[in-house]
Amino acid sequence: MEDFAFSVLETLNANQQLDMLRLLGPKYGLDGDSVVQMVHSLPNWAAVNSEIYMHTVVPNLTRLGLITERTEARYREIGVVFGEKYDIAVAQAH
Repeated sequence: MEDFAFSVLETLNANQQLDMLRLLGPKYGLDGDSVVQMVHSLPNWAAVNSEIYMHTVVPNLTRLGLITERTEARYREIGVVFGEKYDIAVAQAH
């Protein structure tokens, strides 16, 4: 179940950015694929991206046992979990 939850969130994370940019980009002369590629290359991309998940989504998935020490690194790789402010072991204890 942990792997399934990761796959769903990974897909949503990637698609929400690209779908919005493909929809709105042409109106502003932007190529959605190029913008996503550029944003993903920013040194602080994971910090920026994780903000929308760290408040509610990540703590709830952790409480449900869907983010564990085994899967945490994968969430960090895709920019959903970021920084030392989130400690998976502490969150699981609550």
